Amino acid sequence: MIREPGSSPSRSACISAWQARFGGLTPARLVTAFTAALADPTPVARSDSVHSLPTHDPNVVTRRPADVLAVLVAGALEERVHTLAARGTVPPASQMPSAPLPVKNGRSR
Repeated sequence: MIREPGSSPSRSACISAWQARFGGLTPARLVTAFTAALADPTPVARSDSVHSLPTHDPNVVTRRPADVLAVLVAGALEERVHTLAARGTVPPASQMPSAPLPVKNGRSR
């Protein structure tokens, strides 16, 4: 949950945050599908209940509320914006000159 410093944790003042973790044994196709879904601009159905999650096994999905100060979230967002903005200012890599063609000496084997 995200809230302002000193505020009470009321339902209206909190915003849900989530994390996903993949282990070394997670198949690449699942990571690819997950990241593609994150990049998809189509709206996503949200859930406020563990019982309405799109899985039949509640042991697969863990929900755990956590308090996060809004100041920390704002700082992380600002850092992310600066990082993304800096990506656009990187000059393009200079092209390596192509290797010179071998000199023909007129002989053949």
